[in-house]
Amino acid sequence: HMKQPNLEYYNPDTGWEWDWDKWYEETEEDITEERGNPLSLDLRPPLSDFDHNDVIILKSLIAEPDIILKELAKRLDLSESQVNKRIKRLEREGIIKEYRPIIDLFDDIMHITLILEMQRNAGAVIHALNRLPFRIGFAIDPPHRWSVKVGLAAQDTLRLFEGLDRIRDSIVDYMFQIEIPVRKTEHEDFCERFNPRTGSWDLPMTEYINIIRKFTGST
Repeated sequence: HMKQPNLEYYNPDTGWEWDWDKWYEETEEDITEERGNPLSLDLRPPLSDFDHNDVIILKSLIAEPDIILKELAKRLDLSESQVNKRIKRLEREGIIKEYRPIIDLFDDIMHITLILEMQRNAGAVIHALNRLPFRIGFAIDPPHRWSVKVGLAAQDTLRLFEGLDRIRDSIVDYMFQIEIPVRKTEHEDFCERFNPRTGSWDLPMTEYINIIRKFTGST
């Protein structure tokens, strides 16, 4: 689930005009109430079959949203009708959910991903985060683990963590990571991991685990 930014709180000259102190107070009040999940999330998304052409289509649409069918067909060595059928299938299966412009309102945007494990008051915590004016992506690993990705100005990051600290008792466990921007198209690395021979993604999990062990000192 992707929540778009609420531009009522954005001033082009001064940036975000968000009352963090008021949000803290409202959040602490939210935690005292029983709330259901305020978001509409598909907890059991169906599996879809991909091939290399589907991955090229997705990668091309992410990098060039205004690309025409003729150009896509040329890249794939398919007819325009075949490409159109593939796009319609991806839309029908929910792989392509919608089309919308995404504009970063400032240069120093910071993306923070929170991994939250919650059993009680999960709905209240998600409700509080959903009230933030920034663009936020929500995902859930049922039944208790949430991933929340927030894009906000760098100077607001400490205010966000202060708010999380105030509701720490409602969170069983959490971790966060701060993304460092690189000059690549979104999802580029993931798309390039697709192996057309095996029809699946090749992810170097052993390499990732070794990197984590190196920095955590674990064996």
